Amino acid sequence: MTIRQYLGVLRRRAWLVLAVLVLCLIAAVALSLRQERLYTASADIWLSRLNLGALLTGTDDPNSLVPSERLIQTQARLARLPAVAERTLAAVDGDALTPTEFLENSSVIPDPQADLLRLEVTSSDPKLASRLATAYARQFTRYRRQLDTTALERARVEVDARLAEMRAEGVRGSAVYRSLREKQLELATLLAVQTGNAILVRPAGAAEQIQPRPLRAAFIGLGLGVIAGIALAFLGEALDTRVRSVAQITAILGLPLLARIPEPPRRFRRKKKLVMLADPSSAAAEPYRALRTSVDLAVSGAVLSAVAGARPKAIMVTSAFEGEGKTTTVANLAVALARTGRHVVLVDLHFRRPAVGRSFRLEPGPGVIDVALGTTSLPEALVPVTGASNHGWKANGSSGAADGVLEVLPAGEVSPLAGELVATESFQRLFTLLRGSADVILVDSPPLLGAGDALALSALVDTIVIVTRYSRLRRPSLLELRRVLDRCPTRPAGFVLTESEAENDHGYAPDAPVTDDGERRPARV
Repeated sequence: MTIRQYLGVLRRRAWLVLAVLVLCLIAAVALSLRQERLYTASADIWLSRLNLGALLTGTDDPNSLVPSERLIQTQARLARLPAVAERTLAAVDGDALTPTEFLENSSVIPDPQADLLRLEVTSSDPKLASRLATAYARQFTRYRRQLDTTALERARVEVDARLAEMRAEGVRGSAVYRSLREKQLELATLLAVQTGNAILVRPAGAAEQIQPRPLRAAFIGLGLGVIAGIALAFLGEALDTRVRSVAQITAILGLPLLARIPEPPRRFRRKKKLVMLADPSSAAAEPYRALRTSVDLAVSGAVLSAVAGARPKAIMVTSAFEGEGKTTTVANLAVALARTGRHVVLVDLHFRRPAVGRSFRLEPGPGVIDVALGTTSLPEALVPVTGASNHGWKANGSSGAADGVLEVLPAGEVSPLAGELVATESFQRLFTLLRGSADVILVDSPPLLGAGDALALSALVDTIVIVTRYSRLRRPSLLELRRVLDRCPTRPAGFVLTESEAENDHGYAPDAPVTDDGERRPARV
């Protein structure tokens, strides 16, 4: 897909993207407003690497060989011990919380770029959160100092006990006694100067509200809505089998577009009138004139004419399914061809649902079935249509009027075996008679994908015109139609797109002047 096609998908499904975006935005803000109000306070602790004992004794500090990252992570783990939590709760009288609950609502964040620990506490009470954060930091520094002095205190206790034993034994002047006395003084000095390597450098200030935060939730919902909307738009496009352009239809069917037929105006639809009969000079009739010209050029390479020696053309108009505007299109095309001075016969071979007679409001009578069975003659079954000729039209500049003739051969008496007559010799003789008396034969056939009649009828005609309705176009249906057309013995001329938007760039206007032959001249715009 190109950038233009991607943008086309988003333009076609902009309503879906917008709907998902709005829903995500509303949902995010609504969920945020329903959250409990929570506040967070934090305090900072500096982890000093200075070892006074090593400095005083002149020995090597073992911690100097430990990587800084490991040392900070160790202190962060120590801060999460239940003993520190118990000390913190005892310092602020936090009887409402247990050590486990406190640890669940607090965190220790090491700073990888500095020897700092940030201790955070979350609570629904902003003042309590600030007090707990400060107490948490202070209690950890005291706990850390206690750990640092525990070994010294134990060593001093052991030295004091040994000196007491030696004094009880009366041994005061020995070298061992003097050495232990020196150690006692050294340990006392170390305990006096030991302050701990964890120092509170920033007590907790005013607690900040962390939820609800509707503005942040709105931005998150907006971002998720855009992503989800675009994803659903392209998912819907992938699952949508509708055809979006004439180029797709042409590529699938391998046929050219003959004409676009927009939906007739309401005044014609309400009274169920044919546009070419009710108002042939209106703008609504222009698409059928364009179809007439396209069919003429597609069939013979030049406009069909009723000159002597010209071979009559039989054209079958069909569709993939019912309800695609096939009968309306072929009826209007028949009138348009007759208005050019030709003798046109419109044959209704849609035996299952004949509709040509209703389009011209014909009375019930004999038709194709009766002629094929031999119960009536062809002239008796043909019904002339008044109003289809164009009086005053002159062919090739001659002085005489060359009025066209339109005759309709209805389906006649419909029977369950009517479809079996298509492959009989009587039908072939019927078409031979029609070719001998008409300039153009138009056949309204059943849909190609509904029954086998249309495929059998295609052998009797010279070309096929496919009628498709935009709202019913699906890629699988078009692919199946293409497979059926490939099996037809007659090559299709092209397709007609019904229910298409009217083209406004053809230069015609409803109030354009009408020529003698009923055609509108281009209007100046």
